[in-house]
Amino acid sequence: MPRIPFRESLTKLPNLLTYCRILAIPVVLWMAHLSSVEAEDTRFWALAAACGFVAAAVTDFIDGWLARTQNQSTLVGRFLDPVADKLLVMALLVEFAALGRVPAWLVILLIAREMFINGMRAVAGSEGFEVPVVPLGQWKTGVQFGGLTSVLLFYPDVIPTFIIPFPIPFDVMGLYLLYFALFLSLLSAGIYVRNFVRAVIRSEGPQETSLD
Repeated sequence: MPRIPFRESLTKLPNLLTYCRILAIPVVLWMAHLSSVEAEDTRFWALAAACGFVAAAVTDFIDGWLARTQNQSTLVGRFLDPVADKLLVMALLVEFAALGRVPAWLVILLIAREMFINGMRAVAGSEGFEVPVVPLGQWKTGVQFGGLTSVLLFYPDVIPTFIIPFPIPFDVMGLYLLYFALFLSLLSAGIYVRNFVRAVIRSEGPQETSLD
């Protein structure tokens, strides 16, 4: 498949959706901040922030689907798409820690895990070999998404009672989901390290021994 020229790739629809996801980060953070201010409309902003986050996640699915099915995969997209995802997640985690909704140590461990894995991927790419994707990481992403959405909703009665007839403790549920996401993160990181070491050994090939 011929590579799409760089200038042309900048205006491809999948990349435009990625730009929108990056621009949505400060908007979601702003709404999350407003939802923590003592006011009558805090619950409205909590719901708006959660909806904005979910919409950003949907664009992530759509741009990936378009890139695969419409042959619009570009160098820009392969770089920006994962960066946009991690920026959104990390920014929200830091905001939650600042608002006192999530303990700082949990945020540090989740972010440190992502930086550690990204570092290994960069090393693997520079050395010319690939490390198999850990399926458990996809479960982590799903659980983390649920946790972040719940912490954004935060208030038990943020959803109108005519939709759900009983209050849901989103703050508690979100925190425990993030704890579970941390467990999956560390477990998948351990598996990834094992796969990385195996890939390094395979790339080196059989070692010749010399007899003196």
